[in-house]
Amino acid sequence: MKTKILIIITAVFFAVMLALTFSSRSIHEAGLPHVKAGRLAEAEFPIEFTDENGELMTGTRQAPAVTKEQLEQGVYVLYTAGKNGEVRDFVRRVEIVPGAECDGYIEVLGGVSSFDKIVVSSDRDIADGEVVVEK
Repeated sequence: MKTKILIIITAVFFAVMLALTFSSRSIHEAGLPHVKAGRLAEAEFPIEFTDENGELMTGTRQAPAVTKEQLEQGVYVLYTAGKNGEVRDFVRRVEIVPGAECDGYIEVLGGVSSFDKIVVSSDRDIADGEVVVEK
């Protein structure tokens, strides 16, 4: 009887270990921040220029921009790199060089390019260099 119980306990133990092995990736990723990434927004900013007759003119121009809230909370760029033999997504905090401000948007003059993927939202606080999961 003792042998049967030990065999059953051993079989259950190995079944649980096998299940945990196959689900370890999802268990690990559940503990990581999940982020949504996108490109820089485009906003219109007023400009003044002199036309060919020497008259001062006003107009608008499109430029990459972030919201005031994004600038205050920090702008993070999403990038992919290898860690422990696996390809993972990471975030890197960047310092934005701000330009003009209009309608809640701040022009981006430097610090990030319009081709970079920036973090738009996250399910929790993130830190520079942290591994994340892109939604």
